[in-house]
Amino acid sequence: MCGITAMIGTTVGTQVPQQLLLALKRLGYRGYDGAGVAYLADDALVRIRNPDKSGKGIAMLTNTVKTMQCASSRGIAHTRWATHGQVNETNTHPHFSADNSIAVVHNGTLENISELECLLGREGISLVSECDTELIAQLIMLERRTRGTLSEAVLAALAHIRGSYGIAVLSNDPRDPLVIARHGSPLCIGYKKGASRTLYAASDEIALVGLADEVQYLADGELATLSACGDVTIHGLDAEEVQNRFTPVSLTEEDIGFGGYPHRMLLEIHQQSEVITDCLRGRIRDDGSVELGAFRIPRERLSGSIVEAFQRASLLTIAAHGTSYFAGCYGGRFMENIARLPTRVLLASEYHHADHLTKPGDVVLGISQSGTTTDTLLALEEAAQRGARTFGITNRIGSDIARFVEAGVYVYAGPENAVASTKAFSAQVVALYLVALRVAQLRGTCAHEDIAKRTAELATLPALVKTVLDDQSLLLSFAKSMSLPKRCFILGRGYAHPLALETALKLKEVAYIDAHAEHLTELKHGPLALVEEGTPVIAFLPDDGLANKSAIALIEAATRGASLFVVGTKLPTALVGKVRSFFQVPHTSPELFGVVAAPIAQFLAYELGVRQGIDVDHPRNIAKSVTV
Repeated sequence: MCGITAMIGTTVGTQVPQQLLLALKRLGYRGYDGAGVAYLADDALVRIRNPDKSGKGIAMLTNTVKTMQCASSRGIAHTRWATHGQVNETNTHPHFSADNSIAVVHNGTLENISELECLLGREGISLVSECDTELIAQLIMLERRTRGTLSEAVLAALAHIRGSYGIAVLSNDPRDPLVIARHGSPLCIGYKKGASRTLYAASDEIALVGLADEVQYLADGELATLSACGDVTIHGLDAEEVQNRFTPVSLTEEDIGFGGYPHRMLLEIHQQSEVITDCLRGRIRDDGSVELGAFRIPRERLSGSIVEAFQRASLLTIAAHGTSYFAGCYGGRFMENIARLPTRVLLASEYHHADHLTKPGDVVLGISQSGTTTDTLLALEEAAQRGARTFGITNRIGSDIARFVEAGVYVYAGPENAVASTKAFSAQVVALYLVALRVAQLRGTCAHEDIAKRTAELATLPALVKTVLDDQSLLLSFAKSMSLPKRCFILGRGYAHPLALETALKLKEVAYIDAHAEHLTELKHGPLALVEEGTPVIAFLPDDGLANKSAIALIEAATRGASLFVVGTKLPTALVGKVRSFFQVPHTSPELFGVVAAPIAQFLAYELGVRQGIDVDHPRNIAKSVTV
């Protein structure tokens, strides 16, 4: 959600604040409504902040820093996505302590704010902002009065806190290190080889591309001190030292660029063919069966393994949010229809309230593009506490969820930098299909010939998606045939219904259109009352034998003035002459229709957003990684 960057070295120069902001710019894809930087200069902390909803806050900060010729050897920076307090300079990070000796940037949410306010009030410390982060800065200042080192003061302050945090702490004493700590919100340390031995910290590795050579993620409950001479010391919150575990930075400049496209969203839409290829690579055997590393367990270790859990489970729960939830809706259908495993798909935040069905030995599967979605991770943690087995599907190698679950599958979609997810959706659906086929093999619910037929079709998906994306004239024609509506309906049934839900989300996210996703058979049960002259109705019609029945509902909408837009493998005869636009997709099974048709829906949302001048990579009010 919010972004953190920090750095410390021995060389004093103007490049330090500028590098902090360069790294912060890399995190701008998450969305933000304020940005700020603090650095040490002449034994005093200097702070520059810019509350901004236009997405230009980091650029404006960078210009200010260059104009001021700010020089330092260390600093911290932050992009804020407001959760506590209005969007203004006072609430924008970094936050200072009352005596200006401590600066803090923070991702996360504190849960005992009133308790902390009372504690500080008893010490005569008043707050100047509405932001919970200021409480941390004041607590560290308070503890520093009786503690020997900055890290000890930070540890003592964190002992008062309940909630989630990823923090970076800078003091006005040049002898102090940078201190970072995490509980629930990701943080990593970057290390630059060479004589300068510069150290970096960030909330995401992507910020450190080109700056650091090696990276290490903090685990929950860890605190690290980063010294000016390049030493890193990591402790648990119990003060026990933890061994360093640096690995090479896995991303490149090319991974975070625009690839020649005007927007990252458009780049990521067009990457889907190769993403699906990467997701499938090495996972389909020559005989047509599915092989996944998560299930590759020696026979002597099968007892009690995740393989046995899937074989014996009476219930699978899929937990996710947003686009991952809609991919999970596909997964639920795959598991029930192919693997014959009863499955429920829940919003992860509802798992706590709907968990009366989970029994020890059942499986809970969490889906998250970033691997850091707080509600999904909490659902998995609670499932494990209840004796359930945990499985993950994520895009980020080494992420929180990847490290927590017993086993899982990476979707290999590569960095997804636009806020609205596109390629990760397609990769998640493909990964869930592979998992369902593998579980069907384990449970013996699907004949080998049927599985081989299904994997053969899977192998054609990259080419089918490429066919859709290569026809730019048809994509543009379909998008331009739709005027900008105040409201529209997206319809689907069966395997097309999750795609309708995901399409409506995309139209809301990047085109700011009041899009309603409905099951196609539900239109006449109430939503039809909102259809009026010119209302766009978009319908997804796979080759599932139900297209002619679906046509009846669409004709009812057209009779009431709706403009019909259809995406399908074939236009039903009853609809000929009645639709405003028809996009014919290459033929595929109903199960995989959504993967082939998704780029059309994504491009439609993209085009309608661009037509309005919307920054489709950073739409208003939403963030990429929800870690609070």
